[in-house]
Amino acid sequence: MNTVFILCEGDPASQNVGRKLEKKGSFTLESTASGKHFYKSERGYMVSIDSIHIRREGLDAEIEKDFGLRPDRLVFMSTHRSESNTPAVTFHPIGNYGDAKLGGRARTLVPSCPELMTGALLSMNASAHQGYQVTFEATHHGPALSTPAMFAEIGSDESAWMDGAAGNSVAEVLLEMKEAEGTNAIGIGGGHYCSRFKEITQKRKINFGHFIPNHNLHLVDETVAAEVAGKSPRTAFFAVHEDRKNSAEIERVAKLMEGAGLKRLDHSAADFRI
Repeated sequence: MNTVFILCEGDPASQNVGRKLEKKGSFTLESTASGKHFYKSERGYMVSIDSIHIRREGLDAEIEKDFGLRPDRLVFMSTHRSESNTPAVTFHPIGNYGDAKLGGRARTLVPSCPELMTGALLSMNASAHQGYQVTFEATHHGPALSTPAMFAEIGSDESAWMDGAAGNSVAEVLLEMKEAEGTNAIGIGGGHYCSRFKEITQKRKINFGHFIPNHNLHLVDETVAAEVAGKSPRTAFFAVHEDRKNSAEIERVAKLMEGAGLKRLDHSAADFRI
């Protein structure tokens, strides 16, 4: 498959990881067009862009037009920010359940790549850079794309963004990442960092694509539920983070997902019943 790594020139963590990826993967510059640089190696492709990635709507179509390559999936290297400034490596799908305040389109998701994203998280967790948490993040921000995509981020402050050893670790994982085996699912409920779903994927062969965290449950109606199902390739199931405080909203959204054609996984059992 044509995996294209996206390096954002104005993003310090993206530069950190991307330049190490370039060197480790023996990427060579092939051509330049419309402010983009196209790199190629036996390990895949990389494109550097000169503007902020979360607002590069239709970048996949640009790559095909300018370089004759139709990406099968995009992996954006990026900074991660949080109020806690906790050192972290995060992986997340793309899209907006509500307004498009940070790129993308309102109430529109980008197709996820659950096997690849889960495989990257598991690999990173097994070789985590010392002192860094490894987590999923819930679906958020742009850009709007038609190609399956994910973000791989280092955070949460400048010292982490510029941490060469952390950048090296992430670059190695991205170069070697393989699709995880198992059943694909979306996650409903829980916090932004999807801790329960990380726990599930470590214990069971469950690959997560999109996540609907507690703070976005109220935005989900039949239209958004159909969007989630439609932008979750090879996914027929959803898992729930049980939460008494948010149980009514979680169950409302669960019914909407069932209406959109997805089945519920019973992850409270000794093993999932499918």
